[in-house]
Amino acid sequence: MGEPASENKSAGEYFDLAAWYSLLMPPCCLFIGWLVAYYLKWGVSGTLLEIIFLALVTSFFAGITSLFGISKYGLKKILWKALIGIIASAVLGFYAFMGMCLIGIGETP
Repeated sequence: MGEPASENKSAGEYFDLAAWYSLLMPPCCLFIGWLVAYYLKWGVSGTLLEIIFLALVTSFFAGITSLFGISKYGLKKILWKALIGIIASAVLGFYAFMGMCLIGIGETP
């Protein structure tokens, strides 16, 4: 009987961890992009934007995945983190994608 409780707890922790990842990855991407592009004066490159875009895509899907745990593990614990993370990932991902497109056609963002 002890095993199902531990399985439920680990599954709930997965959904909570996915929600936290979705919430924290967009500000981390902003900080890393600022650090590399402006503080280290390396400039904005297509590779930097691709890495940031891929991190934001994983954050977006982690937020979507965490929403599947709401019915079983609680609305208050997951929803606010997931929604903020999904929205921030989508907005920043759009800007990263547009930056990649502009660099791809020879202009700087």
